[in-house]
Amino acid sequence: MLLGLVSCGQTETTSAESAGAAKGPVVLEAEKAEREGAVQKKWDRWVVWCGHNICDGSYTWEFPAAGTYRFMWKDVVHKCAGASPYAMFIDGEKVIGGKIPQHGSCNGCTPQNIVHNPGERYLKRADIDLGSYHVEAKFKVKLWVQNAFDCGIQNPGAYGGHFVEIIAYPQD
Repeated sequence: MLLGLVSCGQTETTSAESAGAAKGPVVLEAEKAEREGAVQKKWDRWVVWCGHNICDGSYTWEFPAAGTYRFMWKDVVHKCAGASPYAMFIDGEKVIGGKIPQHGSCNGCTPQNIVHNPGERYLKRADIDLGSYHVEAKFKVKLWVQNAFDCGIQNPGAYGGHFVEIIAYPQD
């Protein structure tokens, strides 16, 4: 007589199979992140902003698949008002840090000029390459940002990390 287990139609997958590399890019949307600190949605994008005070905030995602990925912080607002510090952490370890590049100088950086942005002189949107890293499924990926007042505490546009998403492109 043979004794065996019957699965009733369920298939068991190993953690190696379920944690395999993604077939395409992984989109880390700010909208779907766990958010902390002075993070808020303004002008249909996510920013770290608290009026005329210095503040910071973070976005954290659980990464869905193992592999090596190049992380691109997409369409980040570079502005004349300052260069906001940022850092990215993977599984609690800081992997990169820097400042969002200041676009132009403080000269002429007024609320009127930022809103109307004549000749793209006071604000632009550009990607920031955050580098390539190995991640495992369920690792936490965290982006921390602080606002900046490089042109003075009362200067306009003193927000940090004005963006929508980070895209992680598979490298293996």
